[in-house]
Amino acid sequence: MYPNPVVNLLTVGNVKGDGLFTITNVATSQTIIIKATNGILDVSKLTQGVYILKFTNNGKPVTKKFVKM
Repeated sequence: MYPNPVVNLLTVGNVKGDGLFTITNVATSQTIIIKATNGILDVSKLTQGVYILKFTNNGKPVTKKFVKM
C-alpha cells in the first residue's frame, strides 16, 4: 500500500478489478465504503488523520492502517 502517508490517491497492491474498501477514521470511528478499480482509492475528500482500511483479497480479509495528510 503506497504512498503512506497519502494526500489524494492510495494504491493497494495485488488487487485486480473493482472492489469495495471500508475505511474507518480511528479518532471518530466514522466509517465509509469506497468503490475502487484495480486497488486505486481516491481519498482526497477524507480529513487528515489515521485510518483503518479493510478489504478482501483472494478470499482473505486484509486490514491496513494509513495516514491521510
